[in-house]
Amino acid sequence: MCFGSKKNNIYDEEPPRPAPGHAPQQPVYAPEPKQSTPAQYHQQRHQQPQQQQQAMYPQHPPPTELPSASNDYAPPPGPPPSHPQPMPPSGDDGFAPPPGPPPSYGRPGDDFAPPRGPPPSHSSAVHRQNDNSLSYIAPPPGPPPPHAAQAETKKPSPQHDWATAVPDTALLPPPPSFFSGWDRSPATNASEDQAEAGERWCAANPLQPNVPLGEPVEGALHMLQTHNLNLIQPTWFRGSLVRTAPGVWEGHTEPQAGDMSIIAYPPLYKVSLQSPLLSTSPSNPPPSSHPQFLPSNPFSSPPPYPYSSQSQAKPSPKTIYYEVEVIQPSPRRGEVCLALGYAALPYPQFRMPGWHRGSLAVHGDDGHRFINDRWGGKTFTEPFAPGERYGIGMTFTAVAGNQRIAVDVFFTRQGRESGRWNLHEETDAQQDLPVVGLEGYHDLACAIGTFGQVGFRVFFRPEDWLFKPAGC
Repeated sequence: MCFGSKKNNIYDEEPPRPAPGHAPQQPVYAPEPKQSTPAQYHQQRHQQPQQQQQAMYPQHPPPTELPSASNDYAPPPGPPPSHPQPMPPSGDDGFAPPPGPPPSYGRPGDDFAPPRGPPPSHSSAVHRQNDNSLSYIAPPPGPPPPHAAQAETKKPSPQHDWATAVPDTALLPPPPSFFSGWDRSPATNASEDQAEAGERWCAANPLQPNVPLGEPVEGALHMLQTHNLNLIQPTWFRGSLVRTAPGVWEGHTEPQAGDMSIIAYPPLYKVSLQSPLLSTSPSNPPPSSHPQFLPSNPFSSPPPYPYSSQSQAKPSPKTIYYEVEVIQPSPRRGEVCLALGYAALPYPQFRMPGWHRGSLAVHGDDGHRFINDRWGGKTFTEPFAPGERYGIGMTFTAVAGNQRIAVDVFFTRQGRESGRWNLHEETDAQQDLPVVGLEGYHDLACAIGTFGQVGFRVFFRPEDWLFKPAGC
């Protein structure tokens, strides 16, 4: 088999002959450049487009001209007509841009040039005044007139003298402790069941304005005159309570002892004997069965007594008072679980004084004062400390033309008064309960409250007191 040919030159073959009846096709050649154009210009003109054309449209070398005398079938030079022709260089034909910069880059004298000089806001006042073409008027130099007038007439205002406007309140009494009640004591608290039991007991045993002294009456009056009172301990009392001297008692309670109130007999304040509204002498008191002596409602203030209207002398205030010394604190966190107060009779002895109606007390474990308050009391003083002596008293004074009684409560520590309050001071109507039974129209007895283990000594005689109140 033969895979080649002896003819190595393709041009050795004879060109095809035209068909019969057709004239032979003449070869077409590219026009030669004009002779009038210099060769250097022609070279520079076609150098750059030629490079661009070669990059965009790579060309194959032109076919070699056949040596034959008749090249009728040679292709025309250049790319095929389907390929876009390169743009001629500027300045070669009528599509060249006009000389010079674009119209946006205006030259001096153009119609679109900006006015000379800086903008009007930056021009000086002299320029604006001399330029008649400007239609606005320049403001005068300097600050506006109102600012200058204020600068001349404005004077520094005097400093506020608060020391003169605000008076010195150091000598004024402290404000009342409104809305300062505690929901629970920060020290010890009884259960809610015990509180409800105390309320049920008070509802079943109403207050008695005048407690009978019993037989013999002379013995009870002598005890009051000599300040040699008895302390009545409850039947469930766990501890010891003895009289060590006339008017002096010493008591000790066990660690398992619960809440209790130790009541003194006879009452320290006897309405039929010591009311400031009475004009008769204590040696001849009015009978307790007098119809105008007992109020119709024991929970309201009674009408004025007829005895005060018969005397021209002004009744003197009456004060009751006693002291208690702490001799043994409670081992439970070192608290003194002791309370000093007063209670209208009868009072539940399984409850601390101050927790129910007709009673008040100052508690030593937290220093709060309680007035018919079975919750947390109100902040009053510092907690009690072992070895110190404390006292509590009440002063009853006739006011409003001997028509009613004003009551003040005071508290002492180590022979000095450390606090007091008025029984009828403003209170919270939603939290504070009434003070009925403490207003001077009911008998009041000494009430000492204990809880847990504690030791104490009670002094009823004035010669044993560290504090000497007036009116006792």
